[in-house]
Amino acid sequence: MKFSTSRHFAPLVLLVGLLPLLGLGSCSSTDCPLQNTVSCHYSIYSSATGSLLSLPDSLTVRAADTTLLNRIHGVSTFSLPMSYVRPADTLYFRFANASASRTDTVVISHTNTAHFVSLDCGTSYYHKITGANVKAASTSGSLCTIDSIVVVNPDVTYDLSENLRLYLHTN
Repeated sequence: MKFSTSRHFAPLVLLVGLLPLLGLGSCSSTDCPLQNTVSCHYSIYSSATGSLLSLPDSLTVRAADTTLLNRIHGVSTFSLPMSYVRPADTLYFRFANASASRTDTVVISHTNTAHFVSLDCGTSYYHKITGANVKAASTSGSLCTIDSIVVVNPDVTYDLSENLRLYLHTN
């Protein structure tokens, strides 16, 4: 009697091949947050009226040798990453229009806390803002300048809520 092994294993191979399609063969689910980037959220307000303001000039934000935002215009909110190594971020806000430019310096002091989600998602860092100050360049011309900065929510996490308010003086 001749015994064929391929005929007996065909149903088994077919069943094993269909298990992932049926959802029975794989049980991996990652619970990584959909918005898994921790960023500090800024809003722009008028220092004269206290109301939300669309950016009148173009804005470029740099940190050391890295450009974080490049020539944004007409927005009233934006987000920036924070350093998880340093206790403070020094940011250079360069306002520009067709005829002039100026750079204000903003220093954001913060603490960093590692936040482990899972092996699949890795570790991210939450921040707690402990202080914020601005050194405005000398006021001249028709460019806006940062008048002050206010911490609204010091906890920088996955949450998309406003963390800092920039009050701009517009000429």
